[in-house]
Amino acid sequence: MQKRFFNLFAGIITLGVIFCFAFLMYDGGQSVRAGSGENTSGYGWSENIGWISFNNLSGGSVINYGVNLSLDTGIFSGYAWSDNIGWISFNESDL
Repeated sequence: MQKRFFNLFAGIITLGVIFCFAFLMYDGGQSVRAGSGENTSGYGWSENIGWISFNNLSGGSVINYGVNLSLDTGIFSGYAWSDNIGWISFNESDL
């Protein structure tokens, strides 16, 4: 009886943890805002790289750069900037 209660309790706790994890991981499908020449803007964070700027509108740079997302193919292109590692290419030809 005690083992059965423990298994039931452990199962409920496990399902609760899985539900909480799934709820916290869902970000609501945040949309990307358009910039003046590129269609993505804002920043991304990487634990290893730090902050990444996806458009000169968000980075305050005088150099025109940005990342484009083709709505037809879903392919990224262009350049992003990180103060820690420099330019990040999203161009397929640079791979």
